[in-house]
Amino acid sequence: MDATENGRTYHVAFVCSVTVNEGVHLIGNTRVPDIAQHYARTFRLLHDLKPDVFVAEHGSVFDLAGKAARVRGGEKTNPFVDPGGYTRFVDAAEKAYLTQLRAEQGK
Repeated sequence: MDATENGRTYHVAFVCSVTVNEGVHLIGNTRVPDIAQHYARTFRLLHDLKPDVFVAEHGSVFDLAGKAARVRGGEKTNPFVDPGGYTRFVDAAEKAYLTQLRAEQGK
């Protein structure tokens, strides 16, 4: 979605559930046989997004407390405008997914 602050429009992404829960298998998953492909498609879509701001299901994922403290402290630039944080988050989540996928494939 887009949000406007002080006349400037920011692209905002809401990202949830891109980690593979403990005990969930990507290969041979009988509940969701195509789960590995679903994750791969999700990461392709996330890489195509170019948000200025991102939020996630847990504040710790995007440093909600730290960014809010910086705003309360009077920081002049909006710390929630964090495209680099989004990229780092997506890259780290994808790396964890690929690591598990390779391990399950025996590579």
